[in-house]
Amino acid sequence: MDIDKFLDKEMQAEKADSGKQNTPNQTDTDKKEPEQKSDSKDILSLEKNYFELWNRISKNNLLWDNSLYSSAENVGDHITNMISQFSLKIGSQRDMMKNLIANANKELEKNNHEAALGIYSKIISIRETIPDTFVEEKKEFNDSIFRLYEKIHKQTDARFTSYCKNSIEKVDALINDSLLNIKEKDTDSAKNFYREALEIFKKLPHGFLKQKLESGNKLLYLYRKLSIHMQIENLENQLGDEKSERQNESDSAGHLEKLSKVANQYKMMGPGAAEQDKIQENYPDIGSSESLIESKNKNLLTEFIDKKLGQASSKLEKGLYNDAKKDIESVLKLYPENEKAKNMMAKIP
Repeated sequence: MDIDKFLDKEMQAEKADSGKQNTPNQTDTDKKEPEQKSDSKDILSLEKNYFELWNRISKNNLLWDNSLYSSAENVGDHITNMISQFSLKIGSQRDMMKNLIANANKELEKNNHEAALGIYSKIISIRETIPDTFVEEKKEFNDSIFRLYEKIHKQTDARFTSYCKNSIEKVDALINDSLLNIKEKDTDSAKNFYREALEIFKKLPHGFLKQKLESGNKLLYLYRKLSIHMQIENLENQLGDEKSERQNESDSAGHLEKLSKVANQYKMMGPGAAEQDKIQENYPDIGSSESLIESKNKNLLTEFIDKKLGQASSKLEKGLYNDAKKDIESVLKLYPENEKAKNMMAKIP
């Protein structure tokens, strides 16, 4: 959406509102418009007829035709009378338009943009009742209307710019709120702020590409952090289920593998270190959240590995070598250089 479309949209809305308001009680101007439009058609039709008569006269090559002469004279007299009538109407419309333009300018000075647009719409409606025959009069009207249009356009431009900037600021604020809620482990609120920011971002109007890209990078940063946070939270819940012995042994190895994938994914996802630092400069309050998530990953992995090796050691003492081997292999699959696991594997007959 560019500025002109923004202005047209507001004018359409203003016309619709104005139409609703005037439907029960038409103003005098509204009542006169059909008559004026009919008169406009009449004078245009007479003008067309008048010059068609002159075409016929020219073809006669100075051969006298009393009928053509009388018709041209009568149509000319009729047009002259209508011009006199229209001149009076146009003079009245000129005064009305001057008053409306003055009122519109006053509304603009008070920053009452909607009222000015409503008056501008009425001015355009008045101008449309003037027949195209009156070129000089319409030009005078158009000059005055154009000066008013420039003022309205300038104010619309300012409103459009303000709207865009406010929307982008809103997106940034929602991103910040979401990141803070991630830090406070309020995942539901973080997701709601993310979704709201995303909806506003998708509806940003045309233009301001540089600012939109900056917000887009922050939104990508949030998408990355929130996605990882949710995966870690899900695995923590699964770990809690294991600690309460509601998961069997085969599930434990599966969860360990999942956690390793999240850890690897975390290293691969999102912007590089330089861009992360740049983004974190905008969010000093959550600058340590990245390391907190990474630390959480490592702690969970360590906990899983210690548990698996502890189970393997207990099974070795009981002579359950095949079962112990499975636990050790699940650790070596993730970390082939784990010395403790390799030493335990060497003890298996």
